[in-house]
Amino acid sequence: MTDGRRNIRTTTPTKVPGLPKPPNNIDRSLRDYLSSVGEALEIRLGRKGDVRDRAVTLRELIDSGLAKELRNKKYDPNNTGNGLNVDFGGSTTFSETPVTPVSFTATVGYSVITLKWEGPFYKYQGHSFTEVWRHTANTLADATLIGSSSNIYFIDAVGSGSATYYYWIRHVSTANEPGPWSNNGVGVSAATATDTNTLLTALSTAITSSQLASSLATPISNLPANTNSSITAVTNTTTALGAQYSVKIQTNSSSGTYISGYGLASETGGNGTTTSSFIVAADRFAVIDPATYNVSQGNGNTTSNITSHVPFSVVGSQTIYVDGSNTTVPGGVYINNAYLNKANIATLLAGSIVGDYIGAAVVMDAPNMHVGTINIGTITKTVADDPRSWTWAKDNSAPNGDRISNFSVDGNGEMQAESAKLCALTIYPTKTDLVNNTNIVFDSNGLDGTYIKDLTVDTFAIKDEAIIAPSFTANTISSTTTISTSATTTIVTDTISAPSPASGNVRVLVMGSVDFYPADSDDRGLTLQVWTATQLNSSSYVPIKSYAVQGTYYGSWVQPMSQDITAQLRVICTSAGTKDVVAMAGKMVIMTIKK
Repeated sequence: MTDGRRNIRTTTPTKVPGLPKPPNNIDRSLRDYLSSVGEALEIRLGRKGDVRDRAVTLRELIDSGLAKELRNKKYDPNNTGNGLNVDFGGSTTFSETPVTPVSFTATVGYSVITLKWEGPFYKYQGHSFTEVWRHTANTLADATLIGSSSNIYFIDAVGSGSATYYYWIRHVSTANEPGPWSNNGVGVSAATATDTNTLLTALSTAITSSQLASSLATPISNLPANTNSSITAVTNTTTALGAQYSVKIQTNSSSGTYISGYGLASETGGNGTTTSSFIVAADRFAVIDPATYNVSQGNGNTTSNITSHVPFSVVGSQTIYVDGSNTTVPGGVYINNAYLNKANIATLLAGSIVGDYIGAAVVMDAPNMHVGTINIGTITKTVADDPRSWTWAKDNSAPNGDRISNFSVDGNGEMQAESAKLCALTIYPTKTDLVNNTNIVFDSNGLDGTYIKDLTVDTFAIKDEAIIAPSFTANTISSTTTISTSATTTIVTDTISAPSPASGNVRVLVMGSVDFYPADSDDRGLTLQVWTATQLNSSSYVPIKSYAVQGTYYGSWVQPMSQDITAQLRVICTSAGTKDVVAMAGKMVIMTIKK
């Protein structure tokens, strides 16, 4: 028991005392009233009836997190608003604390860094968006919010050859509550690759500016008159050296000995197989196009055409000093324009790919897809090495002949699918409404319910055919009719087809009403009857005099689901004599419940 004072801060719920029975020495009507009040209180306290009908306490709301604002709020009995001095924001959407992001990765390109993570949509209720934070060091406290994403991708356009960036993400709920940081606060690092054109320009400038390039481009002025014989002599000398020819140069300095050169050899191995080799020892190996570059151009070449002078080069990783700045060039093969019939590439990093046929053996991953049509199905490719020898099955005679397999989207945005699973669906009448989010005709969210503007249903089925609802029929008899005691008069008849699947039994519910308009003032009693196709099921008595009356009725029976369901509403006069009516208007609803 309490002493009437309110103990606002308790760690355990206040015990509610039991309700005694009303005393016997009071008026019976007062005792019945108190018994009803006590029963209502016991239901609300959860001591009687279905526990789901009990009241929820403020303590339970606070402990559940739904009313955390009230934990330290003092109750104000004079508040005429919501009584609790709390603004609930006008939203009934429930949200949970966001989960920790997982599978957070960064993929680099030439100018953008693509961030990806596993979607949290099924992991907690009320997901709104994901924040993306960035910094040039792995220090979360100094990171800056650079954007947010409502899906599982975020594209950061940092430009070519960017610095190394560190990224963090966290999910945010519809209640604007942020969740934990990704990777326990450790950033994911990434940096874009330097654009190939930039590297080619720097490399080509360094090569064409070298003394060797100038020497090679200088015309040969001291060749003998008989040039052919001189070249032949060199060939004969090379053969006399035992099928090996090499040229090398050496530079000695304080940092050590540096050797570069090239060699040509023909060798026979222990297995009798002869191989030839041409090996170059150099930091840079390049082919200079003599048609586009000559020494007279010198350093006057512009960056717009410099790469055409060096169509092919091979370099080791090095830093090149060009025009007052250093450019780090990764080691590799550099080709200004390449024509390849077939290439086997383990990893392809490309700024743009254009092809007649692009196939992915396992999976294709992309944050954005812009295509004319989408079809899921098998494409027939007859010649493996021919990119243009592919066909796909379609029936041009059909209205949707361009559609194949079980899913497709055409160029007009029309989608066809054999099945679909959706978390939420919103339907708009026009594209303008879609853009402006106006005139919604259908809106569905799993926990928030479904809104349908207007709905007409022929047959409505609930899980396991629990209810197949409803069939409505109305009929009016507008001529004068005499209702007798010897035979029934049928007002409404309706038949619905057997439910599917036709197995087991079904309970039939019949409900409705009839308006009677009498033609005389005789005091008679009428009985409304609900009939199956062959027999009386239930009846309801309706007294009638000279004024219009309405009678309601209800009927129920069980029958096999394999049979069609027929129900009739009839009327018969139960008093002696007959009753004349000028009109009868009946309405009937048939509903089935799987038994």
